[in-house]
Amino acid sequence: ETAVRLGFAMPTIVRTHSAFVWLTVAILVFSLLTIRKNADAHKLLIRPLKRFSFVLVFQGAIGYLQYFLGVPIGLVAIHVATSVAVWLCALDVYWASRHFRAARVSRLAGLGRVGAADGLAQEQAKSAVGAVLEPHKSRAQARSYRKVFDCRRSGSRTAQIAGPGPLL
Repeated sequence: ETAVRLGFAMPTIVRTHSAFVWLTVAILVFSLLTIRKNADAHKLLIRPLKRFSFVLVFQGAIGYLQYFLGVPIGLVAIHVATSVAVWLCALDVYWASRHFRAARVSRLAGLGRVGAADGLAQEQAKSAVGAVLEPHKSRAQARSYRKVFDCRRSGSRTAQIAGPGPLL
């Protein structure tokens, strides 16, 4: 049978789809094996990667079931609906990896490997990392940045010195 919307034979669509799914599974397995080597990465990424693997296996089971049962419309609907969970889990892994990168930048900034000689860039890196890792503090930082900006517009010098450094 041919998918009318796409103009391709159904077996071609299924094979292409499954090839990309298996590629995703291979990348997931590689990621799980890779994070075992780094304690920080393991701590931050293991839960999102496990969730992603569970949802991916569940989604794959539905996909194979619908293929072998002749693509019943009910299973297609469930497969499409659970694809949202797959994408949410992929996004969860992405956000967790951003936290890992931010923590690594923070560690480098603490060691003095990031930034200019006067230390301003180090403080900026620490501030930016803090905003990523601790969003509740970033609201307070945003308020203090607004105060600095307002004081600069009014010409006051004391708040400029007392306020935090500029964002990256």
